[in-house]
Amino acid sequence: MKSGNTIKKLLRIVLIVTLAGVFVSVGIVVGIVVGYWGKLPSLDALEYQESEKWKFHLEVYSNFTTIEVGDTKEYLLDKLKRLKYTLVGKSIPDQGEYSSAAVPSSGGAGVGYMQIYTNDFQYPRLSTKGHLVAIRFQNGRIASIEKVEHPDEIGEDGTKIQNFYLEPELISGLYGAEGTARQLVRLPDIPKLLLQTFIVTEDKRFYKHWGIDIYRVIKAAYKNIMARQIVEGSGTITMQLARYLFLTREQTMPRKIQEALLALKIERHYSKDEILERYLNFIDLGRYGSQQIYGVQQASLSYFGKPVWDLSLDECALLAALPKSSSRYSPLKYPDRARQRRNLVLQIMLKRGYITQGQYEISVKKPLKIRMPAEVTIANNAPHFLEYIKIQLENKYKSNMLYTEGLKVYTTLDTTLQTLANEAIGSGLRYLDKELEFPNYDENDPDAPNGLDPLKYIQGALIATDPKTGYIKAMVGGRDFYISRNLLNYFNRAVQAKRQPGSAFKPFVYCAAFAKPAVANPASIIDDEPWGIDEERKHWTPENYEKRYLGPITLWTALTKSINVATARLMNERVGIDRTINMAKKMGLKSELRRVPSLALGSSEVTLLEITSAYDVFANKGFYAEPLSILYVVNQRGDILEENLPRTKRVIDEALAYQMTYLLQGVIDEGTGRRARQAPLNFHLPAAGKTGTTNDYSDAWFIGYIPDLVAGVWVGFDDPKVSIEHTGATAAIPIWVNFMKKAAYHTIKDFGPKPSNIIFLEIDKSTGMLRNQNCPEENIVRIPFIRGNQPTELCTEHP
Repeated sequence: MKSGNTIKKLLRIVLIVTLAGVFVSVGIVVGIVVGYWGKLPSLDALEYQESEKWKFHLEVYSNFTTIEVGDTKEYLLDKLKRLKYTLVGKSIPDQGEYSSAAVPSSGGAGVGYMQIYTNDFQYPRLSTKGHLVAIRFQNGRIASIEKVEHPDEIGEDGTKIQNFYLEPELISGLYGAEGTARQLVRLPDIPKLLLQTFIVTEDKRFYKHWGIDIYRVIKAAYKNIMARQIVEGSGTITMQLARYLFLTREQTMPRKIQEALLALKIERHYSKDEILERYLNFIDLGRYGSQQIYGVQQASLSYFGKPVWDLSLDECALLAALPKSSSRYSPLKYPDRARQRRNLVLQIMLKRGYITQGQYEISVKKPLKIRMPAEVTIANNAPHFLEYIKIQLENKYKSNMLYTEGLKVYTTLDTTLQTLANEAIGSGLRYLDKELEFPNYDENDPDAPNGLDPLKYIQGALIATDPKTGYIKAMVGGRDFYISRNLLNYFNRAVQAKRQPGSAFKPFVYCAAFAKPAVANPASIIDDEPWGIDEERKHWTPENYEKRYLGPITLWTALTKSINVATARLMNERVGIDRTINMAKKMGLKSELRRVPSLALGSSEVTLLEITSAYDVFANKGFYAEPLSILYVVNQRGDILEENLPRTKRVIDEALAYQMTYLLQGVIDEGTGRRARQAPLNFHLPAAGKTGTTNDYSDAWFIGYIPDLVAGVWVGFDDPKVSIEHTGATAAIPIWVNFMKKAAYHTIKDFGPKPSNIIFLEIDKSTGMLRNQNCPEENIVRIPFIRGNQPTELCTEHP
């Protein structure tokens, strides 16, 4: 009896202790929950009107386009296509349309006609109303433009005008601090099939649970324990939304607790449809060009070029395949993986009864039809330019203003030229890949056993500027900005890479020699023979290409043929290092130029942008124009926050600029740049420029210009110790020509009338003296001289 009471007492104690333990445990859990619950973030970020995450942060535009008499039809059609003007069959188009209906005319062969009804647009300090213009083409160029006041006047004489404007092109619709892109879509506009594919793959019990799927948690825990590793997750759509919107990606227990509690909080405040809509607008669906894509609408527009309501079953399945790992299943970089994952989604859809066997069989056989970034928007065509202006903006504006107040940035970019620049770099580098026996760049898989790191391929850069304004019209900082989600080719070789320009530096030496007070003129004779000079505790002996020496030659020949020894002697024996540096600095070179004899041959590193801008001086009659990329920054009210006008100043005389341009035309016509004139390149427009090749062929350059456009090209490996085995003539000139042929859309004129103090004289290039009647014709060259700095004696070698 006594032992029975003892047992009862022991049981009572055990029960009390157990209950106390349970209450304590529950209290601890409740305390933890309450503690975390009180620290949960506000759900304001889920409100479209409250959260900055749902707003368009920063709109970046190109410059507006001036279409003028003399422009090519090809250029105009490209602009109309980019601005989404519609071609119509009727003779009188509506606003935003154009027509090529025939207009009565006596025009002969090569004549064409077009009518365009331009759009209204607002631009800082320029507001224009749309109007109807009638255009006449002759041999592929605009021959005349007429402004038509009334549509019924088509066919009659209108007001003759020289030009008209087309609106700026939106480069980047949403360009946040992290390069994000998103377009919102409402649930009723999302097709049922797309909703089903996401639910069946991500959270099939979405409409049954209350934020946490206990059944799925238990199932996942069991599988993970049995596998002794994480093989299945338990995150619901609501938990994913909480994670994407509020939390870090760290895999810790406190973060998991927060995620679960936040999911409960979201479920208390929003309906299932509201949660699903926000999830589909926020889900990470991969990297596309320079932007991270969020939301099904943006992904649909980027990958397929159409809105979600036009998606087919296989396209819906592909989007639903991406949340598991948008980088691993990227349809751009890993199409085979993406297709396998898409087909798995279709298989699940069939198994769950959402689609028929016939729908399944048709869809799994379909290939992936993904638009490449370059085919879609200029944002993916000009990523280095966008990064370049982004750095400038972030140095001037606070992030919360820059990315949240709906600013509009108007830039100098010409989207047509940007596309041409990309195409020229792409085709030129692929040709060199083949020459160097590199694996096919487009087929290379860096993760394959025999794959090659994409950044180990040969690289290139191109800058195009308007010499009169300094406007940067196109910028390519390297091939393929987007390599993978985790590997971006951020490095901008056009503005960040400092490389030796080689012979592309030589024009600054000659310009310094001919500038007042002149120490030489183009007919001056210099000895081209083996020569050396002490440099930094060693004896420097420059060599000519293939070690060929020409003896006494004119400076005209030395520059045209890019003779190393003659140029080195000119700077070190006549011009002087300091005078050369001062000239180069005055013309726009901002990098440090070392005071060494080899400076004459381009031994000091510079950027492509600065040397291209320095050549602007030759094209712009002696004026230097500071490079410009941002024209205006405007707030939502239309107030101008920033305005950048062209900043120009005269740095050399007009006559000297004219003389240098003439000499550099000789480089292209008969010197080291003559490849541009020869087949298969056949560039026949008026042009001037200079090649550049460094020791061991590690850098290849060509900086060249036509009257209204300057373009610089650099080609090489990121590692300057690796040779490209090509010169500026063979690596850079083909890229320059392929770009410039189509970029020269304006009427091509010559380089303008000669200044009054320029005189042309015929020189015997073997002596540098004025020709006489006995000089052989093959010796004669016609050269411009600045009055007062010209030869005066007749040739004495041929009396």
